[in-house]
Parts: sequence; C-alpha cells; structure tokens
Amino acid sequence: NSGNSGGPLLDSRGRLIGINTSILSGGFGGGNDGIAFAVPTRIMMYVVGQLRTHGEVKRGKTGAIFGSLTAERARALGLRIVRGAIVDDVAPGSPAERAGLRRNDVITRVAGRPVANAGSVQASVGVAAPDSTLPLVYLRDGREQSTDLTVATPAGDRVWRGVSSVRALGAGFRDAPGDVAGAQVQYVESGSAAARAGLQAGDVVTAAGETGVGSASDLATVLEGSAGALTVLRGGESVSLTLAS
Repeated sequence: NSGNSGGPLLDSRGRLIGINTSILSGGFGGGNDGIAFAVPTRIMMYVVGQLRTHGEVKRGKTGAIFGSLTAERARALGLRIVRGAIVDDVAPGSPAERAGLRRNDVITRVAGRPVANAGSVQASVGVAAPDSTLPLVYLRDGREQSTDLTVATPAGDRVWRGVSSVRALGAGFRDAPGDVAGAQVQYVESGSAAARAGLQAGDVVTAAGETGVGSASDLATVLEGSAGALTVLRGGESVSLTLAS
C-alpha cells in the first residue's frame, strides 16, 4: 500500500521482523498484487550499528563470486538438489582460496543456516564483521565437506581479479565468448561508476583509451591504472563511453 515503504514489518505477535521496501504491482492503478519485499531485521540492525559507529557501512570481502544453483547447473554437476550457492570464481590469495574453496563447490550452509541461493551467502557475508569467521558446509564432487571462511577487511581495491573473471567499478567482466576479442560485461551494479558510464550487461569492451582489450585480464590491467574512455561493442555497433571512478 502507498506510504508503507520505510515502515515496520511486524509478525502476528507484534514483533519487528523487517522494514518494508516495495511491493509487486501490475496492471493499471499500481495496486498491490499481494507480494511485498522487506529488509530483514538482522541486516537493518547491522547497518544501523555501522552507521552509529563509523558513519558508513563497512562490509567485508571473501574473494569469491557466488551464483545460485539452478536445476540446469545441478544436473551438469550430477547433483539432485536445486538449493545452494555455487562458487563461480575464487581470487588467488583471497580468504576463499585459503579456506580451500574451488570453482563449482556448492555452499549448502553458512554459520549453521541453510543456503537457498547466492543471496543467502551474500547476506551472511554482508552482516559479518570484518575479520570474523563463517563456518561453511559445501559439496564437492557430491561429497559434503566443511571449512571456515574468514571475512576480510575491505581494502578498497579498484579492481578484483579472479581466475576467470574481473570486477571493477561496479561491474563484472569475463572473456568475451566465441571468436570475439574483448571483455564481456556480466552485470552492472545500480548506482556504480559503471552504471553512470552507461555500461550494460552483454556489452563487450574492446578498447580502453588507446589500448586494445582482448580479455577480462587485459581490461583489469588497464583499469588498475586509471579509468577513462571505453570502446564497447553493443548489438554489432561500436559505442564510446567514459568510465570515471
């Protein structure tokens, strides 16, 4: 209902369990379709505590990229489950690598909580204090294993390098598929430098300034120096964008 955003979400006993954010609204008139969204209380309290203590929200990092386990990916891995978070990439020398995590490991529990998808892991990491440890249970080749994952203090790095992917200025990149040389945009975070520059998922960065980009690693090397003009292949056409940090 209009005006509820930012208000409390209460359970049947009157306990605060979240803060309302938005509703699913279809058709004309903007009515409520019966599906609403809220920020859980534990995330809200973490953010409030961070703002009171530091004046900003400081989130830790693990050095891993997680994706949701879909039915298709589960079949490819020979698994009979469709709930969990799959490790898509691990940065060399990161806490995730030191914890022994590898690509295609499937996280099933974090700190004793069952994992439904990648969001479950990201939420647990997001509210964990930097330098704290999260116990993980995961599947590798169908066998259950466990480890402790340290949530490191963020270093403010401009560029994050994984084995097969790169994150920089609010966007994720992988090597372009097929015979195309360049770095393909996998996602763009809302409000990030990449979003302000106009980058879109599916774009292929072919040059940064006067330097050609043949892979995600090439782009990372350029962006570690400075941001600037990007040449992007979009829908078969070349587009020029300016990426500012």
